[in-house]
Amino acid sequence: MPPCPADFVFLGGAHLDHELRLARPAVMGSSNPVTARAIPGGTALNSAGVAASLGMNCLLVSPIGEDAAGEVLQGICRERGIGDGLVVTPGANTGSYTVLIEPDGEVLIGAADMAIYEGIDAAWLEQHLPLHQAGAKGLLATANLPAGALSFLASHKEPGPVFLAAAAVSPAKAPRLLPLLDGLDLLFANLAEARALASGENADAPTLARLLAARGVRAGIITAGSNPVTFWNGTQSGMIAPRPVANLVDTNGSGDALAGAVLAMLAKGRSLESAIGTGLEAAAVCLAQNGPYPSPQSLQALENR
Repeated sequence: MPPCPADFVFLGGAHLDHELRLARPAVMGSSNPVTARAIPGGTALNSAGVAASLGMNCLLVSPIGEDAAGEVLQGICRERGIGDGLVVTPGANTGSYTVLIEPDGEVLIGAADMAIYEGIDAAWLEQHLPLHQAGAKGLLATANLPAGALSFLASHKEPGPVFLAAAAVSPAKAPRLLPLLDGLDLLFANLAEARALASGENADAPTLARLLAARGVRAGIITAGSNPVTFWNGTQSGMIAPRPVANLVDTNGSGDALAGAVLAMLAKGRSLESAIGTGLEAAAVCLAQNGPYPSPQSLQALENR
């Protein structure tokens, strides 16, 4: 794995999550009392926020609508110290995800309006990405991007100077990353996503690591919930056990926090194993709170542990 640069572009999701928590079990066909909140979300936004809090020079590149939600995301970038590469798209809605949650925490139904991301194609990238990449030497792409956009990135990746990382996001979307695997510098995936990428339906994490390395992925991290994390870097591999989280509140954003923290620590010259340690601590902070973004104070304290 080549050295990770300090200047990074985070390309992909930036939207608003609308969470509706039912006060009591749902009664279909009727009005139900809820507690509502809007949460800035998206893998690229969450990861960039964590990386910026740990000192990385980050730029977020994503389409947003010419609407109030887009203005909220611009404000979030300012608050979190993220460079604003958001591209206003007239006539489009800023991406949103609305979820209705039962009192016991189970999701009753989710509804996604992510049509704006379908506009990220080769022409969009050629118009907007080169300007932002001019001073950056690293790029994180996510499987939320359309397959055509990821194929474009794969065809334009040159050996150095850009450090290319990718987040698999979900088992259903992970195969979109297949064109990027050959020569990918760093992959973030969970066990199900890695199986979807490596076509290893029942394979364990060490086997998946070997399969993905054989397909050209220089380094990678495979998480498995509370089980040990499997990683590889060239011919070296290993496992790291995350510390137990006593009061698990919410899993939302924990994988994003890990990715942002790992990239920030790599940029400071840490080894991959050391960077994963900080990433797991950032993920643990997320797991113990309600919401996908740890406070900057909690993140800055991680580096001193």
